[in-house]
Amino acid sequence: MGMMDWLRSSLRPKVRVPPGHKVVVVGPSPDPVFTRLESGLGFADFGSTPAPAHQPLFDAAERQLRLAPRTPILWSLQEKAVRVWLSDVDVLTDWLWRFHQVRHLRGAEGGDLAVLPDFGPRARLMMDLLQSLGVVVHLPGPDGKILCEVHRPDGSTVLGMLGAAVPGETGRTLQELYAKRIELENSPGPEEALAELKARERSFLRNAFDKRIIYKYAEG
Repeated sequence: MGMMDWLRSSLRPKVRVPPGHKVVVVGPSPDPVFTRLESGLGFADFGSTPAPAHQPLFDAAERQLRLAPRTPILWSLQEKAVRVWLSDVDVLTDWLWRFHQVRHLRGAEGGDLAVLPDFGPRARLMMDLLQSLGVVVHLPGPDGKILCEVHRPDGSTVLGMLGAAVPGETGRTLQELYAKRIELENSPGPEEALAELKARERSFLRNAFDKRIIYKYAEG
């Protein structure tokens, strides 16, 4: 399925629409895609393929944020891709760092949403990591759809997430570590400070990765 085919099928209204209104419903994409919806919201879906195809998507999001830094982005993460990222601590580390680099272009790591299905303890670990970066995490709706846009006759648009927000008490440890890393990399200073910070970052992610191994046994 091509991107336009996905958009046509995903955005097809499923409800009775009042006169003069337009309803747009967004669902997950089988392939990695980055696009801007009619409301101006950026939509980044890593697709259902576990192949390492996320770099072009990150590049597209980065281009958008360099052009319009205030663009909010909704990140769609699907089970197959997340399982691959959590299969190896190096893969997970690279993905999270690149994710932070792109979001940092906004000037403040906020204003983003992520949607991730709860397929078990490993999904909840990924939710914890995203929340540690300051991302608000939602579940998809009951039918797997993600977002609804309602375009009113007066030109205004109302957005609604179709799944519940995931409660989280996770602190922003990873966000703080990454912010400090960017600061050290952009200013002259002793290499030992950067090396020590990267070791702390690695320890945090290693603990998270080890937690996933425990979850694996809990899942049976």
